[in-house]
Amino acid sequence: MQAATRKLGPLLHVDDNLTPFFRHGGRLLMYIGWNDGHNPEQLAGYYQSLLRNAGPAGADAVRLITIPGMGHCHGGAGCDTFSKLGAIDNWVSRRQPPEQIIAARVENGQVVRTRPICAWPKVARYDGHGDMDAASSFACVAPDTH
Repeated sequence: MQAATRKLGPLLHVDDNLTPFFRHGGRLLMYIGWNDGHNPEQLAGYYQSLLRNAGPAGADAVRLITIPGMGHCHGGAGCDTFSKLGAIDNWVSRRQPPEQIIAARVENGQVVRTRPICAWPKVARYDGHGDMDAASSFACVAPDTH
């Protein structure tokens, strides 16, 4: 175990100081499903550490998207289909960090529901009007907003 840890340890550690990456224009989009086998709270802690270490350089350079009902990277009952590359491209080319991304639930090749997936700590909340299966009927809000 000690030999394996010595060899693999550096590959498993991800530094939470990415300031040089951000200073060079790097953008980091992280996402995790609420039903992921990994602990979403740990990723939120890592995200907060990134922001703390990067200071103002990281404010518009990193986003954490949390996805209700999604398992590890995909699957589950949530809306797990969305354009990660499109979000990053828009972020870099238009300098617009993603505050929300529209995601879809696809079954048998058909879109059955869409939702906004929100930049953490915000969550999608139904506005009380409109189609429950349409992203346009939801808004990203702070979790304590009623």
